[in-house]
Amino acid sequence: MTSPDIESAIRTTLSRPLTSQQCAALDARFRERLEHSARSRFRVRRRGLALALVAAFVVAPTVFAGIRLTESPNGLAPATEFQAEIDAAKAVVPLPPGATWPPYLVADKSASYSRGGGRAEVEFVSFCSWDRAWVASTASGASASALADRDQIVAATSWEFYRGEFATDSFRDSIDQVIAAVRNGDRSQVQQFVALNCSS
Repeated sequence: MTSPDIESAIRTTLSRPLTSQQCAALDARFRERLEHSARSRFRVRRRGLALALVAAFVVAPTVFAGIRLTESPNGLAPATEFQAEIDAAKAVVPLPPGATWPPYLVADKSASYSRGGGRAEVEFVSFCSWDRAWVASTASGASASALADRDQIVAATSWEFYRGEFATDSFRDSIDQVIAAVRNGDRSQVQQFVALNCSS
């Protein structure tokens, strides 16, 4: 078969629609790959989870217009509304003793946001703070502080950022891995999560 014949055969094959059997096989391969990725422990780029959360909260209409799957389930909110959500959450979401909210936790005035995402973003920042506090208290031998930090980390499964509509199964799996590491006293895993996903 000559090169033009091969090219013609490829062109003809690729121009045909996929059969239902081919679609099912392709879907199965994608599902298998996604499940494998979800099971991989902490194999994400720096701040991967934080960026995933932000991607869920910040929806730029010029980028996502017309793509219904990426729209906020609660609709879009202007920056002022999102900032109000952040401020309200900061008033009630706990931080470790001595910790403060980072200056980057503000809404961009030129952006649109997913309504309801402000609290989840604040809670993720808080979760990172408690992780850091637990690492520090276990490293210094402050057992009472370590227990208090652990209790806050474990309680995070009742928070909006974990149980709400913005959280994916793979995100929850990653948080569950941190909680398991804390329960097992595995400081290195928690440190790795913080290094990869929490802004300094």
